Amino acid sequence: MRAVFQAIPDLVFRLDHAGAILDVKAGAAGELMLERRDSIGKRLEDTPLREVAPQFSDATQRVIAGNAPVIIEYSAVLQGQESSYEARLMPLPEQQIVVIVRNITERKQLLRLLGAAVEQSAEAIVITDTELDLPGPRFLFVNPAFTRMTGYSAAEAIGNTPRILQGPASDRATLRRLRETLSRGETFAGETVNYRKDGTTFDLEWQVTPLRNSSGAITHFLGLQRDITQRRRTEKALRESEARYRTLFESSSDGIVMVDIETNAFKYANPALCRMLGYAEEELCIMSVRDVHPKDAVQRVVAEFEAQARGEKKLSTDIPCLRKDGSVFPADIIATQIMLGDRPCNVGFFRDITARKQAEFELEQTHA
Repeated sequence: MRAVFQAIPDLVFRLDHAGAILDVKAGAAGELMLERRDSIGKRLEDTPLREVAPQFSDATQRVIAGNAPVIIEYSAVLQGQESSYEARLMPLPEQQIVVIVRNITERKQLLRLLGAAVEQSAEAIVITDTELDLPGPRFLFVNPAFTRMTGYSAAEAIGNTPRILQGPASDRATLRRLRETLSRGETFAGETVNYRKDGTTFDLEWQVTPLRNSSGAITHFLGLQRDITQRRRTEKALRESEARYRTLFESSSDGIVMVDIETNAFKYANPALCRMLGYAEEELCIMSVRDVHPKDAVQRVVAEFEAQARGEKKLSTDIPCLRKDGSVFPADIIATQIMLGDRPCNVGFFRDITARKQAEFELEQTHA
């Protein structure tokens, strides 16, 4: 027993029911300045632990009265430094009590750090119980971000269920999947519409994870919630903008092509350009600027196209273009540079001016 006693890494000492120290384990005892030779027979109030002696005295009486373990936490300033400790008092035979003291300063600091992170988190963090039957789990904890997002204070939320955030627009199918997923002990992630205290709605992205104890049993649910209303609005605006520009791109009577700035390869071509050149879109999109102009004009056309895209040259007229069938027609071409994602891209606008050139020719013949 003494070998086991000495092998325990924590500070361990034995008390009698009167509170006198019967034995102190060496080693870790030095941390609390409880040297064995100076402590045997003394009461705690006569040791460096005198400031916390009343807590130990009260815990001792509870152990004696209940013949059951008691756990207390306390802080002590030793050698000018404050540290936190956890003491476990357990009854022993022959009217003795064993006390195991562990330094939990680091754990306390970590808990304070985690607490600060939760309190200052931009995301709403909630903890609930595990009741999945209606009306559902109840809030046990909500952080300030939850209050900012929903308008409910912690006092108003705790004891209530997430049903206070639900309404006609909430997705019932999503809520059913949430309950089914949690009942299997799995993490759920999803989106739904929630209601603030003032009745306004917001789009919510959430993840709910079961929390388990050391034996693996689920004790609580942890929820991380994010207001994605602005993101949804932005996505909707982008979709609408894309639809408008795609309509313009698809319905334009001018040919439009997007060209890789490094290779001059076509990336996208609209139907008007396909009709103008006689190619299907999939054919054009494996070609380049060089493939749609006569060979003797390619160098000039490519140079002018790139100069326009850089803003160094304005509209270039009467550029010869080559159709799939080998015929050549004149075109006005405007080029400009845009960003396609994170890469620059040249955009070319083609207008067939065959009819205009013919009209100019006929006009010249008339006045000749």
